[in-house]
Amino acid sequence: QALLSYFGEYGSPACGECDVCRSKKETTLKQEEFNLIREEMLAVISLEPITPEALFERVTVHRDKIIEVLRWMLDNDIVAMDCDKKLVVMKGSG
Repeated sequence: QALLSYFGEYGSPACGECDVCRSKKETTLKQEEFNLIREEMLAVISLEPITPEALFERVTVHRDKIIEVLRWMLDNDIVAMDCDKKLVVMKGSG
């Protein structure tokens, strides 16, 4: 796809074999994995306010996946940043 689009040909299907396709597949979260990561993160954050860096150390998945779920949780008011820049669970979300 990358080579074809460089030469102006768009709309080709993904091959699933090259490094570009494989990296996209690895970073895309499936719903079940997303839910498991969200639950693990909620469990950690609900114990006490925690910095994002400390969360990265406590949750046992790739950092990019944590960031994707964390962005969703922040956007949907499930967690928030407090005045000390620590993550906290919003009331009614935990």
